[in-house]
Amino acid sequence: MDSDTWNAYHIVSNRARSVCYAARQQLFRRRAEHTVNTLISTAASQLDAMKELKEGQQELRELNADSVDKLLAGHSALQTQQGKLFEGAHG
Repeated sequence: MDSDTWNAYHIVSNRARSVCYAARQQLFRRRAEHTVNTLISTAASQLDAMKELKEGQQELRELNADSVDKLLAGHSALQTQQGKLFEGAHG
């Protein structure tokens, strides 16, 4: 192989390697961007789910507090009624 052919071979070979490298870099960049976008989307969905869970827990806490208040009111009414019954039976 003469020197001109050898130089042309190296130039073409180097260009081919450069094109392959650029294609790999572009593919890597696209995959990385896709991965990051997927992670962001998943994180946003998780935050929304956590917000809904927090709101549900708050509602449950309020319902529980209302139930305890009603239970205490019923208990007080029952104690009053038992007191009156006791007084009526012994008085």
